[in-house]
Amino acid sequence: MIKNTIANFLGLFLSLLLNFIFAPIFLYYLGDDQYGLVGIFLLFQLIFTVLDVGLSPTLSRQISCISGMQKDFDEVLKLLKSFEVIFLVFASLTLLGFSLASDIIISFIHERSSLGKELVRECVTILGLLISVRWFFSLYRSGLIGFEDQVWLNITISVTNTLRHLFIFGLFLLNYIDVTLFFALQLSFVIADVFLLKKRLYSHFFIKTLPLPVIYFNSKVVKEILPFASSVALSAILWVSVNNLHKTVLSVELTLKEYGYFTIMTMLSGSIILIAQPVSQSLIPRLTMLKSKRADVELLNLYTQSSQFIAALSFSIMALFWFHAEQILMIWTQNAELAKWGAAPLRWFALGNCFLCLSGFPYFLQVATGKLNLHLLGQLLATCIQVPLIYFAITNYGITGAGVAWAIFRAIWFFLWVAFIHNRLSPGFHFSWLFQKILPVIFTIIIISGCYFLFTQPLEIIRPWQKICSYTVMFIVTFTITMLWIEGFRNFIHNKIKH
Repeated sequence: MIKNTIANFLGLFLSLLLNFIFAPIFLYYLGDDQYGLVGIFLLFQLIFTVLDVGLSPTLSRQISCISGMQKDFDEVLKLLKSFEVIFLVFASLTLLGFSLASDIIISFIHERSSLGKELVRECVTILGLLISVRWFFSLYRSGLIGFEDQVWLNITISVTNTLRHLFIFGLFLLNYIDVTLFFALQLSFVIADVFLLKKRLYSHFFIKTLPLPVIYFNSKVVKEILPFASSVALSAILWVSVNNLHKTVLSVELTLKEYGYFTIMTMLSGSIILIAQPVSQSLIPRLTMLKSKRADVELLNLYTQSSQFIAALSFSIMALFWFHAEQILMIWTQNAELAKWGAAPLRWFALGNCFLCLSGFPYFLQVATGKLNLHLLGQLLATCIQVPLIYFAITNYGITGAGVAWAIFRAIWFFLWVAFIHNRLSPGFHFSWLFQKILPVIFTIIIISGCYFLFTQPLEIIRPWQKICSYTVMFIVTFTITMLWIEGFRNFIHNKIKH
């Protein structure tokens, strides 16, 4: 698992680095309105890519279970082929839906910007194709995660992602690109990713299964996984409703220029959520395997140390944003208007995202057991509470009010709901997990980062490179000291010193 986790983090680090480098560059070349169009399209992509009725995570879990029980993979290959047929239907329906709703989408975007209708129409068409292809990308990616082939997966995606950014940047420098070609190139690279991932995934089956026809559908194997897949699907829909409602409402409340600013700001606050993905990608297959082997002690130990690590990393990043939000946005974008507009929301959304990351860990336990009833109940309750709360905050207090409401709700939910799930799944576990493992990590970060800020505040740090160095030192010191709370990290340091 350690090898896969490291590969996941390196892949994520490169992805975030590319976004942080090129997002302000693309904002500069595309302009405020066209970059706002990118933000709107990212929202559409997020909504549609989770509506795969739970098939992608189901495939990953089935592969992990069979690996743990050392069974043959014939049934999984049948499942994969059947899913491909279902996804082909979904892709066709997506294209049809975008075609029927294109005039509504075009009018919505045109009213909030100075972009021409024909330009928007071309981009909407490409978006429909892009979403359709990305469903297959999600399917094959989940299959490779189930096989724990994450080193190859991260290397491949990192290479294509780097080439994509550099190629588009080169065309910007040569003035050979507009927003339509920008989206067309995104589509081309996603198609290339899908081809590579599919080829790699099928290579795992060639020596373990009998070949099947190119077009194959088995209703029996699909019916067997429908209860779990349906639970995952409903959970995904509720997850999008709960955690992305503010994006949908803000797309209506803000101008396209302001939504472009919001997209930039959420890249930073959203990076906190993204850092949990490498751990979850490695953790879920391993927890599922341990559960199938009934190794409960090892499972809880792995779960605890993983959650401590995410707490240390996420809150260390949040502390950096909390104390230096406006300066970081200014250094990154060189846009004073954007930095002032996004500083306060960045602080609160970052804090809420930290609690969101930790609140996701009980879900990993439930996936390992294959029972998602409690998770679905939690998501439904969260939707009923948070949706009207966030809507009220946005419409009455703007984006900063939405950030405050988001942070408060996620904190309350973390302390109440996580305790409930832990007590149901592993009675007696939660108290030691929260008060001995997690809260000490959080309080340590608050104390260290606060002291560092008070110590450096009187210093005259003016130049951007000096600020970057100061922020880097703050993060490294905070994160490293906090990691000493994790038993595995202490043992690692002890063994290194001893030898």
